This record gives sequence, structure tokens and C-alpha cells, in this order.
Amino acid sequence: MYRVERITSNDWQRLKELRLAALQESPDWFAGDLEVESGRSEEEWLEVLNRDYWFALLEDEKAIGLMAISDREAGRGTDCWLFSCWVDPSYRRRGLLHLLMDRFDQESRSRGWRVQGLGVWPNNLIAIEAYQQIGFEKSGEPKPSRIKPGQFYQLMRRTLPEL
Repeated sequence: MYRVERITSNDWQRLKELRLAALQESPDWFAGDLEVESGRSEEEWLEVLNRDYWFALLEDEKAIGLMAISDREAGRGTDCWLFSCWVDPSYRRRGLLHLLMDRFDQESRSRGWRVQGLGVWPNNLIAIEAYQQIGFEKSGEPKPSRIKPGQFYQLMRRTLPEL
């Protein structure tokens, strides 16, 4: 049984485990750095957790995926921003991205967000195609990353689907 749950401050270690697993498995697809994030203290993980909305994808009690949502990125012409979206490779191609996006849509509706955004490295064609399949569209030319100097990201947007 798969489900998506909000990660709370009581469960900050789940965030740490999932984030480090994502960075270790797919280091080229995230703006974070495994070495830096591995050295974070409990207090730093709690700061990360409390800054945005973090969710774990679970199979029963096993954590197999991660997603974060921010409302701090509105300067990109969006109401919210999806980031750190990752599914364990052994669970990919099972439609689980749709489960994460359903939760993203629920959160967007509950907070009054209409325009959703995300950034993806332009050479991550698999992710771009997956996001396009669920309604995201490329927006403009790739833009310089603020987090990774010299790197560009492709802005993608989607209007929250009607129920």
C-alpha cells in the first residue's frame, strides 16, 4: 500500500535518510551536495524541515520517495515550487509520481496556490518527459541556477488541474 505523508519535526531523520539517499543515487539531478548535507546536525535538518513542506512516499512503513514544496519561490511567476522530488529506482515506472503529484495538488488547493512551478536540469530528459506527461510545460529558455554556479535549470509550470 503506497501513501504520501507529511514529514514532521518528530520524524526529521526520515527526511535526512531520504534526502541523502536521493543525493547518493542521483547526484547530478539535485542542487544539493551529499558531503555537505551528510554533515548537517539535527538542528540544521529541523531548519530545513521547517522552512518548506516535506513529504515522504511510503510503501507500508518503508520510505521510498521524497518531495518538497515551497511557497518562497513566487518570484518565478508561480505560487509554489516543487523540488527534491525523488523515487527509489527500484520503485520507478509504477506511476508513483502521480501519487506524489496528487498530494502536491491537494496541498496547492488547500493553500490557494494555482500556478505550480519546478526547475529541472535541461539534460535530465527523463524528468522533463515525466513532468510533461502530468501537465507541466517548459517556460522560456534555461535560466542560471542560484544554487549551482555555472549550471542552468529549465523552468516548468503547470496550472493546478480542476477537480
